[in-house]
Amino acid sequence: MRDYPDGVAEVRIFGRPKGLPMTEKTDCRTPNPDRPGVTRIPTWKYDLVRSAILEALRSAGEDGLTLSELRDDLRDRIAAEDVLRLGSLSWHMTTVKLNMEVLGDFGRVKNSSPQRVTLR
Repeated sequence: MRDYPDGVAEVRIFGRPKGLPMTEKTDCRTPNPDRPGVTRIPTWKYDLVRSAILEALRSAGEDGLTLSELRDDLRDRIAAEDVLRLGSLSWHMTTVKLNMEVLGDFGRVKNSSPQRVTLR
């Protein structure tokens, strides 16, 4: 730690603070073969967003939802406190959605603009 001229101290925390349990993470992949690798997010976030996506798509029926409709639906389905704990809902929705596509949970509606997603 070093002090700055204005009296503000620099604090660096590496890893998790002592006493806090490790957070289980879920690996998320993208269906794009040009983007190898994974994004790791806390499993509680993955499970929360995944279950809300599945509920939303079941309710939407065969036509599915556009991404903006899906995002708005998730805001209504996920408790406000959980949305705040997630951070960026749109980012988490996209990350989980892409991984669900890789797993075959649902797919994109072909020739649809804007993009629509539906259960398979």
